[in-house]
Amino acid sequence: MPIALKPGSLKDPEIAALFRTEDPESYFADLREIGHGSFVGFGYSWPRMCSHQKDVIWWEAKWNDIVKEVKFLKNLRHENIVEFKACFLKDHTCWLVMEYCVGSASDILEVHKKPLREQEISAICQQVLHGLRYLHSLGRIHRDVKAGNILLTDSGVVKLADFGSASLVCPAQSFVGTPYWMAPEVILAMDEGRYNDRADVWSLGITCIELAEKKPPFFNMNAMSALYHIAQNDSPSLPVGSWSSDFHDFVDQCLIKDPALRFSTETCLLHPFISSARPASILFDLIQRTKLLVRDLDHFQYRKLRKLMYLDEQQSGSSAEVSSLDSEDIDSVDDDLCAESASSRSDSYTSTQSLCGAMRSSITSVSSLKKAQRSLVPIVPLADDSTTSPLSRTPPPSGSVDTDTDTDVTPPRPSLTPTAKTASMEMNHEQQQQQQHQHQQQQQQQQQPSIVGPRRRKEEILAWRRSRFATIRPTVTIAREQTEYAAENNMHEQMSGYKRMRREHQKELKQLEEKFNSEMDNLKMKLDREYENLLLQFHKEMDKLHVTHRQELDKRLKTNEELERKLRKAIVQQQEVEMKALQMQLKKEYKVNKERLKQELKMENSSKSFVEGNLKTSKQNHLHVQAEAENRLLADHKFYLDFEIRKLKRRRLLHYHQLEQDLIREELGVRGRQLQSAHTLLRRHHELTRDLEMRQLNSLQNLRCQHLQKQHASELQNQQAYMKRVQDELRKKHAMQVKQQPKELKQKELQIRRQFRQAVKTQTRQYKLLQLQLTQDLPKDEQREVVARLKDEQKRKLALLAEQYEGSIGEMMEKQTVQLETWQEEEARQTKDKLNEELELLMAFQSKQRMQMDQHHEREKGRLNEKVSLRLAVLENKMDDEVTQFERERQDRLNQLQTRQNQELDVFDQASIHLGFSLIALSASSSSTSTASGSSSSATAVANKPGVINSASIQDAIHQQPTTDNSFQAVTAHHHHQHLSSSSSSKQRYELLEEDYRKNYTL
Repeated sequence: MPIALKPGSLKDPEIAALFRTEDPESYFADLREIGHGSFVGFGYSWPRMCSHQKDVIWWEAKWNDIVKEVKFLKNLRHENIVEFKACFLKDHTCWLVMEYCVGSASDILEVHKKPLREQEISAICQQVLHGLRYLHSLGRIHRDVKAGNILLTDSGVVKLADFGSASLVCPAQSFVGTPYWMAPEVILAMDEGRYNDRADVWSLGITCIELAEKKPPFFNMNAMSALYHIAQNDSPSLPVGSWSSDFHDFVDQCLIKDPALRFSTETCLLHPFISSARPASILFDLIQRTKLLVRDLDHFQYRKLRKLMYLDEQQSGSSAEVSSLDSEDIDSVDDDLCAESASSRSDSYTSTQSLCGAMRSSITSVSSLKKAQRSLVPIVPLADDSTTSPLSRTPPPSGSVDTDTDTDVTPPRPSLTPTAKTASMEMNHEQQQQQQHQHQQQQQQQQQPSIVGPRRRKEEILAWRRSRFATIRPTVTIAREQTEYAAENNMHEQMSGYKRMRREHQKELKQLEEKFNSEMDNLKMKLDREYENLLLQFHKEMDKLHVTHRQELDKRLKTNEELERKLRKAIVQQQEVEMKALQMQLKKEYKVNKERLKQELKMENSSKSFVEGNLKTSKQNHLHVQAEAENRLLADHKFYLDFEIRKLKRRRLLHYHQLEQDLIREELGVRGRQLQSAHTLLRRHHELTRDLEMRQLNSLQNLRCQHLQKQHASELQNQQAYMKRVQDELRKKHAMQVKQQPKELKQKELQIRRQFRQAVKTQTRQYKLLQLQLTQDLPKDEQREVVARLKDEQKRKLALLAEQYEGSIGEMMEKQTVQLETWQEEEARQTKDKLNEELELLMAFQSKQRMQMDQHHEREKGRLNEKVSLRLAVLENKMDDEVTQFERERQDRLNQLQTRQNQELDVFDQASIHLGFSLIALSASSSSTSTASGSSSSATAVANKPGVINSASIQDAIHQQPTTDNSFQAVTAHHHHQHLSSSSSSKQRYELLEEDYRKNYTL
């Protein structure tokens, strides 16, 4: 027998057909990284494809996730779903080649730093809904719809991406998705049941709020806390602002908590917000604007870095490297224009690393520009080995959570700043930088000469080469993703652990349910075998009883035949003796009569002839009388024989009927006991099944309670770790602020002193001008006095000014210190209140979960009790029906037997009447004989049994045949009279014979 392959094994032809074994680097060149996710890197290569490269960690879960995603993508073909190209498997790295897109909707928000317009959101949602409708028509769920997974092409076509969290079946029951975008039924999937494709509509509604507000609801709190908010609070809504009522209504319909009342994709497409008219090129224009802004931002960062490096090299006295900064790329343009060679890709993967490394090493040597350096995002070099630094692309904020084998967790990165004040200040600072940069660009464009030199042309050519893979992702964003990927991601670890715990819980519950099903199946098989064995035993017992009854009936028939034969033989023998005795007696009487006649004739002295004549006449009379007597005796014997045989047959028929009744009652009694035994067994089976179900339910509920306790402990631990991390970061931030405060105060003090020196210089110039005006018309004697007075006045005012500035410095330092302490205390208090509120919310949610679980358990117990009660009631009804049916069958069989026996007895009696026998005599004889035989049946019971003639039946028989009975009685009386007159001893013998017969042959 062949060994079964492990699920997802490459030895499986179906799995092996999903992957290509060629070297992907021979197909793709000029590989560059454009993004990074939690365990996936994204890059692009020269063919217009996106090489989506994943690390293949040879775990069953991770590998099965990759196989599932490849299977999912390979069967999808839709305009609004990213196109699957191929999948390569090289060493331990999986290269997933897909259609290239310029960026995602979250990238547009990141670049513009402001929400999208309503028509742009409507256009994006319309195409997303078309893609979701296609997925839902195939019975699949995306489960991770968000702005980061909504990609756009150069032409403005929206495409759904990232199917690592998708479900191949609908409905599903796994904890999958990104926390802030997850639907309530997905969060509670393992507790309350399954969910369907309406979960994607909820995520789309959250995405609309994200596109309108730049971030989803609850994004300023911990991801775990967001889950509790979503699960137990009211649905979020679009903030009141400049948005239309159709937009508000669309978001509200998408965010209805009850999935049954929530819009479907078909209904969403018919909503006025989606179906309203809009310019066809609105998304194309948005992409072009974003690309221009990204190019300007990258150019601004590049120029800013060049300026810093130039200042650094000017201070160090060497400008050779600065002059070669641009020449490396620009000088290679000539080679690029001549031919495409390996050395022409100066902006490729490795050259970009070397350039970034040179710039970073130059920047870190400038100690006087640390503040400027902090404003720049550091550029992390890419690893050369693709297996150690896989390429992927997951725009921030990204992540997905999974409790089954769907995908790895990629949690979002919420802001760890306790208040929104710092974030808004940073945003304002970035906007000011952008405005300043745009203003500088306008000034530079106005100052540029109209004649473009060769260097400018080379720069344009180089820019055109770089735009072969135009993207709306700024370099700063890519570098930040690399940095965040390299740094420790505590949230990722928390969500991964939480996902693993939920997956283990689900696995344990599934295993326990399978064990319970196996136990229940085994119990059912055991009970069924026991019941079948009992029925088989009953069947064998009934077969044996039927054989026994048949043997008894056959034995009774043989006994009846033997008794009839013996009775006939005895009566015939007795009648032969009586006939011989009659003949001997008649012969004796003839002799006596003859002698008497001879004597009488002799006394009368009759003649011999007269005597002979009389003797001859007497002999003839004697022969005639003898013949008549023999005939009478023969007739009497025949009647007596027939009567006794008939009487015996009737009596044996009644006994046979009684035996049939006893046997059928015995059979029915056995069947009743069998039915009772079967019902007792069924009740015991019901009790065993009920006990097993109760025991299984208690075990399942105990396991759920254990899982809930572990889950709550893990959630509290994660929340406490999050609170500790936030507080530690806040303390570090405050310590850094305290550490930086003297330097900042010193800078402000120097600034005030510079203002003081400037004010002193200004007053000195003013006094000089005043002195010149006042002394130009006065004599020299008065001039000295005026000059001295002005100098005194100047000294006094300068001293007063110096005192004011010193006071301003002291006041400024005191104010800044107090403000910093107050702000830090306020920030610490707000952070503590916020964290405590989240902790209280978590504890309230856990308490609600426990209460809901208890209620759910009570409902389960109630449903099980109802199920058991209903099953017992059905069983009892079925058993009652069987008992009723058995009683009906019992009565029917008894009635049928009685009817048949009555018919047989009626036929027998009719034949007896036809033969001339008295029915009363036969019935009386049979009844008296049956009573005398010691039968166990009572008079009442016998009267009710079939085959027993009661007084009513006798009267009916008498009324039916009155003439025949009377004539039969007359004939019988005549025969008995003649027989008694002829011989009294014969009567006595007859009576003795009948009495002896009754003694010997009565049953």
